[in-house]
Amino acid sequence: METFYRPTWVEVSLDALRHNIRAFRQALPAEMKVMAVVKADGYGHGAVKVAQEAMECGVSYIGVAFLDEALELRREGVKAPILVLGYTQPEGIPLAIEHDITLTVFQDELWTALEERLQATSGPTAEAGSSWLEKRPEDSAHAVMGASIRQGKPPSMRGPQSRAGCRPTNVITTDATTGRVSKTETAAVSESMSTDAFTSTSESIHANDIDTIMTATPATTHKLKVHIKIDTGMGRLGLQPNDEAISYITRAVEHLLLDVEGVYTHFACADEADKAYTLEQHRKFERIIRHLEERGVTFRYVHTGNSAAGIDCPELSYSMVRLGIGMYGLYPSEEVNKERVQLEPVMSIKTRAVHVKTLPAGSGISYGTTYHTSGEECIATLPIGYADGYSRMLSGKAQAIVRGRKVPIVGRICMDQCMANVSGLGDLSKEEEVVLMGRQQDEAITAEDLAALLGTVNYEITCMVSHRVPRVYIRDGRREDVLNPLIR
Repeated sequence: METFYRPTWVEVSLDALRHNIRAFRQALPAEMKVMAVVKADGYGHGAVKVAQEAMECGVSYIGVAFLDEALELRREGVKAPILVLGYTQPEGIPLAIEHDITLTVFQDELWTALEERLQATSGPTAEAGSSWLEKRPEDSAHAVMGASIRQGKPPSMRGPQSRAGCRPTNVITTDATTGRVSKTETAAVSESMSTDAFTSTSESIHANDIDTIMTATPATTHKLKVHIKIDTGMGRLGLQPNDEAISYITRAVEHLLLDVEGVYTHFACADEADKAYTLEQHRKFERIIRHLEERGVTFRYVHTGNSAAGIDCPELSYSMVRLGIGMYGLYPSEEVNKERVQLEPVMSIKTRAVHVKTLPAGSGISYGTTYHTSGEECIATLPIGYADGYSRMLSGKAQAIVRGRKVPIVGRICMDQCMANVSGLGDLSKEEEVVLMGRQQDEAITAEDLAALLGTVNYEITCMVSHRVPRVYIRDGRREDVLNPLIR
């Protein structure tokens, strides 16, 4: 177990983490899978330890922001499927294949990168200036499948009737509170979409059964696992929910080097009480899914829901929910239904006083002496500052908890230290815990409290805690592990 030599640390409750995953699991349909999102070093909690704990709790997938984060997890022995939710440069594709990491794709540069890889691995068959795929059209998904059918060998495939878990669990009607698209509306949309995006075949293909019929794929090649992202209203990443998405997905499921595991979108306003925009996003996404399904293209994973959707509208989340902030015991907003999923904060920030002194009236405290003692005051120096993520903007606003009592942080917060007025508490021992975020006796300082002081969100509070602060993992009230990157 690692250690640390400055009495400032973050406590991560593994018991609370497990409680939160179970709480979501109980609130979600039994067949719905869970992705544990551990980007940004597990929202500041430690990506590796959180991923390991989540895997033990039965999550199906791990989510990260970019490839480097996925590679860290693989290096530390995390074996679960990992999805990179953000953009990955084409240069990262070989690493993703090598380490069995799933990428989010939505740009045409993917085709060029795959073509180059296919040519590189095809050896002499890959002549310069022409595509291996173009040279061998008989080896396309549809052609191989067609040959199997002609020879009386039905390929392994699933039609839309077998899309288990990919439909919302509850029956959804067309009223304003559900967002379900009616058959009539879907048919109209389907007819309006270009059918040129699809090849001329009447047989159904499951996006994940292409593996079983790709007998012509060169043995030296390996497939890249991907989830295709559709931008239904976040305005960030993804394909537009029209012919652009249809043609891209169709091309992807037929590509020899791709294993299209899933398709997804991201809700922009699911944490708001008014679900009108979320329902509109769902309608756009559902039209694409229905259009593809009618042509036999289905996926292992179809996912839209984040923590907020998992709480308020899991019926819109298809086959998997991506648990981010909620897994760490924080609600995505004050507008979600907290009664439906009761969470426990996972992170606490703690320190100990390293120096306590009694100063006379009029004494200046910290840089700029913005605070002067109003009388004789007892001032404690705490070894934590803005380089640790305890923002300088909290100066003169924040509080700490000592002996179950809130005390003010006084003067400007320094890079490595800050001061608290602990007058009236008596002699303060260096062994006593000082809580900057978390609970002590009957008092608590929450991430939401600190976020309100800074004009931000609780997400940022936990993500701000820097790598200089050791993470201490607690189970059953005892220290189980310590991670201190500075002395690893």
